[in-house]
Amino acid sequence: MKKEQKIFMLVLILLLIGMIMLFSSSSFIAYQNKNFNNDPFFFFRKQLIYIVLGIICMFIAKSIPLAFIKRSSVFLMLASIVLLIAVLFLGPEINGARRWLKIGVFTFQPSEFAELSIIIFLSSLIADIKRIPKKSLITSIIINFIVIVLIFFEPNISTAILLGIITFTMLMISEIPKSYAFIPLSALAVTGAAFIPRYAYAIRRIMSYLNRGPISPQTQASLLAMGNGGILGEGLGLGKLKLLFIPEAYSDFIFSIIGEELGFLGALIIVIIFFWLFYEGINVSKRAYSPFNKILAFGISFLIFFKALIHISISLKILPTTGLGLPFISYGGSSILMNMIAIGLLINVAKNEKKYA
Repeated sequence: MKKEQKIFMLVLILLLIGMIMLFSSSSFIAYQNKNFNNDPFFFFRKQLIYIVLGIICMFIAKSIPLAFIKRSSVFLMLASIVLLIAVLFLGPEINGARRWLKIGVFTFQPSEFAELSIIIFLSSLIADIKRIPKKSLITSIIINFIVIVLIFFEPNISTAILLGIITFTMLMISEIPKSYAFIPLSALAVTGAAFIPRYAYAIRRIMSYLNRGPISPQTQASLLAMGNGGILGEGLGLGKLKLLFIPEAYSDFIFSIIGEELGFLGALIIVIIFFWLFYEGINVSKRAYSPFNKILAFGISFLIFFKALIHISISLKILPTTGLGLPFISYGGSSILMNMIAIGLLINVAKNEKKYA
């Protein structure tokens, strides 16, 4: 089986598992809530629409010339800045945060778009490092930092930290002077130290994680769900903790529901699939001919894998609670669309490198 076919197959498996677990974790909540029209298929139906759109976007992304993607990197970053500024002023405030823009009947999360834009921008920057003047290089890193800070002030602290780490990692493996890699990380650390204390919910989560305060009800329920699952699980649809004990179990804590209903073995299969997907992505990166393609494949693979690792770690209380979903499985239209576009670009790299075999 060709590498691009393996990648697509693994993603389809994750999407299928995601749809099954989404219905299992959301049907009761949707049926009980008038805001969801008392429709048990409310979340399932919306996610299915986004998956279909995502697959279409994936096929488009795998067909776009990668040279055009590279040339568009600056435009994508500028578009990200505009969207992130717009969401701060025009986005509806939900649970104390402004993270979404409503476009017609669709709700869009600009930070998801910014994640992929940063990967493409950094790939282009690193690929051309030998031809970029020092001043332009520093300016590019500052632009990258501006995007991360705008996400931080939504506030979406977890995504900002995620992108800070990804930026640092991509710069560290490149030929860019290592001191430059610390610029965005240091600036983000200073910003976090100055502003995180202003967000009470963030402090509560950190103190809970450090056992310096009351344990988070979400974390407690998540650990209980994982424990209830045992080796083989309670059975598909038979989990109890999703019944209003874990808020938004269909997104932020869906791995806990997988652990409860499918058990250790079911959770292990999910982990193996993400490791396998990461392995295939890294192999695509290693075999890539052009520097841009090589770095882009690594960045996309690392982004998806790292997000999955964080989500799983949160479910097990290895990391503090955040709002990061599990790629391809958690509910979220913006996440599905952007992740599918990213997979389309990864397949594009794998497909195009045949020219240089």
